[in-house]
Amino acid sequence: MELDSILLYFYFYLIFVLKINQVFILYQQILSKNEILMKVKSLSCIRQLLQSFFDNVFFEFE
Repeated sequence: MELDSILLYFYFYLIFVLKINQVFILYQQILSKNEILMKVKSLSCIRQLLQSFFDNVFFEFE
């Protein structure tokens, strides 16, 4: 094989590997965002639960 063709194969291989790496990084970022959203949603649910609990407790005292 000539050096040119080896370099060309290496170039395409490198592009392929970089694209795959980019996809995995994007997938990881999406997972991180979803994890953060799930935490925010659960905190919101806890806040609503506590709010309703305290509303009921204070309503009983009135």
